[in-house]
Amino acid sequence: TLEQRHIQYFRESELEELRGHLLNIIGICSTEQQQLSDQLVDYYKHNPEAMLKVMTALEFGVVDDEVRSPVKAGAFSGLLFAVGAVPSIIPFVFLPPFRGLIVAAVGTNC
Repeated sequence: TLEQRHIQYFRESELEELRGHLLNIIGICSTEQQQLSDQLVDYYKHNPEAMLKVMTALEFGVVDDEVRSPVKAGAFSGLLFAVGAVPSIIPFVFLPPFRGLIVAAVGTNC
């Protein structure tokens, strides 16, 4: 993956990104926590697989242990789309087109 190549070829740059920005995301940013920051960076410097996991989680929000079903995501997205469309479609079922348009516009705050 792209992140693996970055860690392999640009490790120092990735470590600086980890130290300068990504550790701030999880609250390790003050001078009192500098020792902890140094320890984490040193650990990840010597453990590229662990570094890949933490960089992927912090940069992209992806965790390997997390299981996501694309079928469930698609079904849920479609369901929510249909539910969101119902208020603007119902007036056309019961009213003539022009009145349905006005009721749909007013009903959906357009």
